[in-house]
Amino acid sequence: YFSFSVIFSFLAIFQVLLRMEEENGTRVFVVRLPYAVESELQVCREGSDLVLSFRNETRRFHLPDRLSRRKLSGWGYENGELRVRMDY
Repeated sequence: YFSFSVIFSFLAIFQVLLRMEEENGTRVFVVRLPYAVESELQVCREGSDLVLSFRNETRRFHLPDRLSRRKLSGWGYENGELRVRMDY
């Protein structure tokens, strides 16, 4: 297993691991986490931040204005990608 810090260090180096998509009006924040385990992931909103935790590591992503007005409507982990859905 890789630590969450190692995985998120890759995010800083490879911007392609973090992207935004839209599915039927729902914004989907996609984070590539190839070595994560779904049962050890936690996702929540705190103010304008999206907070992702894996094991003992936590990372905050400050959401842009267009996303900070949306609520966290769900998330899932499949094929090495964490997909966080946000709706009005």
